[in-house]
Amino acid sequence: MRIKEDKMEVGQTIRFTKPKDFEYVKALNAGGTGKTILMRDTTINKMFVCKKYDPQQKEYEDDFFGRFVEEIKIMYSVFDNNIVRIYDYFLYPERKTGYIIMEYIEGENIEDYFQTADEEDINSVFVQIINAFTYLEQHNILHRDIRAANIMIDETGSIKVIDFGFGKKMNGDQENNKASVLLNWPASKVPREIYKEQYGTQTEIFYVGYLIKNIIEKYDIKCFKYEMLLEKMIRVDPAERMVSFEKIQNSIAEQTFEQVKFSYKEKKIYQDFASAFCDSLSKIKDNLKVERDTAVIIEKLRVILRDNSLEEYISNIEFLISTFIKSNYKYYKTRIEVEKVREFYDFFIQQTDNVKEIILNNLYGRVANIPVINSVFDEELPFN
Repeated sequence: MRIKEDKMEVGQTIRFTKPKDFEYVKALNAGGTGKTILMRDTTINKMFVCKKYDPQQKEYEDDFFGRFVEEIKIMYSVFDNNIVRIYDYFLYPERKTGYIIMEYIEGENIEDYFQTADEEDINSVFVQIINAFTYLEQHNILHRDIRAANIMIDETGSIKVIDFGFGKKMNGDQENNKASVLLNWPASKVPREIYKEQYGTQTEIFYVGYLIKNIIEKYDIKCFKYEMLLEKMIRVDPAERMVSFEKIQNSIAEQTFEQVKFSYKEKKIYQDFASAFCDSLSKIKDNLKVERDTAVIIEKLRVILRDNSLEEYISNIEFLISTFIKSNYKYYKTRIEVEKVREFYDFFIQQTDNVKEIILNNLYGRVANIPVINSVFDEELPFN
C-alpha cells in the first residue's frame, strides 16, 4: 500500500491491499461461540492463536457477536505479563463473523500443572493468579469464566489468564452489571449473591479460590501454604469473604514478610533508597501504575549504574523514577546518591522472586502515599 500523506485528510480510511498470510499448524479447540487454530507467521517464525467467531447456536448469533466485540475491547485494554495478549483482529459484521489473533501459550492448564509441580512452583502460581486478577480488578474487568482450562502455565512457570469471551467491563450501572451473570464452570457450591443475580469482584474471588481448593484437594497437595487465605476467599456469605484481590495480594505479602528476616543492614539499605526515591516524587497523574517485572527493573538499574559510574549523584532522575513508575508524574529536582542506588541494586538482585515482590510491595506502598492529581484539571507542565 502507498500512502501520499500530502493528499490525505484527517479521518480518511487507510486500506491495505493485501492481508497478511499465515501458515496453518493445527486445530486447538472448539466452543459454543467458535473455534481456535494454531498458525505460524512465516516471516518472523512465530506461533499465534486465531480465534474465529462461529457460534453453534445460530439463534444467539447477534447476541454472541456483541460479546465477541466486547472480548476484543477488553483484551486491547489490558497489558500484563500474566494475561494473554491480543495482536490483531478482523471483524465482518455483515457476515456476523470475525477473528482474533493472539498470543500462543505453550504449556499446560493449572490442573495438569499442579499434578507434577513442586512446592515453590505451586505457591508461586497462586501468587501470580492473584496478581493477574488484581490487575483486572484495578481495570474494572470481570473474567466470569473461572476454570482450569482458562489458567495456563507456560514453560517458564508464568501463568496466563486466557479466554475473555464472557469478560465484562464494569461500570456504574448496577442494572447492567446485575443482568450479566454468566458462568460456564459448574460448581457444587455457589456464593450467596448468585441467587440475587449479582456477580462482582467478590464473586470472582470466590470462584478463583474454589478452583484452587478443588485442585489441591483432588490431588492431595500438602505443600500449599495459603490455606487460611483460601478459606476466606470461598466463604459463601460475601460479608465474610475477602473483599478484593488487592487485599488478598497484601495478605500474601504480609504472610511472606513474616517468614523473611531482613538484617539491620538490609533494612537500612532499603529504607535509605526508598526515602530518597519517594522524596523525589511530587505528584502522580491520574492513577498509579507501577512496574512489576523484576527483570525489567534490574536491567534498568544496571544501565543507570553503568551510566553514572563516575558520578556522585544520579544525573537523570527521571530515568530512575520511570524504572519503577509507569504512570505520569511530577518530580522534584532532588539529588539521589549513586551509592544508595548501587547498594539497593546489590541487595535486590540477591533475593528470591518472592522476596523481591515483598520489597516492591513495600516501596509501592510508600509511593501510594504520594498525592494523585487529575490531569484534566491540572495545567502545570511538564509531566514525564
